[in-house]
Amino acid sequence: MPALAAAPVLALGLALSSAAATGCGGDDDFDAPTCADGEVRVEGTIDGGSESAAQSGFTSYIFVNALGDQLGTLTVNFGGEEMLYLEWPDLIANGDSGDARGSVAFAGLDYGSCDDDGFPGTIRLDQDGDGGAFRLSALHPAGDCAAAAVDGELTGCFRTSP
Repeated sequence: MPALAAAPVLALGLALSSAAATGCGGDDDFDAPTCADGEVRVEGTIDGGSESAAQSGFTSYIFVNALGDQLGTLTVNFGGEEMLYLEWPDLIANGDSGDARGSVAFAGLDYGSCDDDGFPGTIRLDQDGDGGAFRLSALHPAGDCAAAAVDGELTGCFRTSP
């Protein structure tokens, strides 16, 4: 009887893996920087100017994948106001990508997408599940949705500590 009890769990796991692999959107054809363990790195072009920033030594790293009607979220805090925040609507398996939006708030680099813009960016998870990459577009300065969107996009990476 235990083999029968395990069958629904296996079927659910396969269904979730299949849904994650096929149900994800996102344009994962973008170049992103490479992160060391415990790092977030961001680069891009905003209004014609080059932007880049990197942070390590996060104070918290919280990843919760999407499930049902709940958005997936990644929140990486570095103390104070410095953080990376991403959210996405669909379950994403390791090695896959999906549509996303989010914000980056580092000293000298503070942009974010707004809910009204949908999910114009992309999140791509590493195969090992220890990090990933992202592309953010439809960005507003300091995430101020009343301000006009800037021209350009940011790409970046994130990686947990060992």
